[in-house]
Amino acid sequence: MKLAKYESKVLVFAMTFILALMFVLITMFSFNDHIRIYKVINASVIKDNLVEALVTDKELKTIYHNKYLFVDKKKRLIKIERIDRNILKRESKNYHNVLLKVNLNSKVKTNDLVALLFFDKKVDVISMIKIVWKGV
Repeated sequence: MKLAKYESKVLVFAMTFILALMFVLITMFSFNDHIRIYKVINASVIKDNLVEALVTDKELKTIYHNKYLFVDKKKRLIKIERIDRNILKRESKNYHNVLLKVNLNSKVKTNDLVALLFFDKKVDVISMIKIVWKGV
């Protein structure tokens, strides 16, 4: 079936309008959507529900700003029991010893290593695309 000239122009305009609308919607969602970035800190279990970690100044600040952390994909409440400051200085960084009270699984025993995930910041999708584009 042969189309008239005006019918093909209407089809091209309709497709262009739909593609432009989709582009605008994707751009809007990219600016509004945020991705959470977490900081991983490795710690060793001292006793039941007590973990000890050696952290830098920046990681210590992250711990201060969080009431919760993730262990084994579960959200856990934390309490800072003790902080020993300036335990180690290496490469112009100060390291601190932190003792945290965290409810852990019964499977975790003394001297086991545990990965603690602390919320660090939110990053929007556009910023992540810029970082990948720059190659940083």
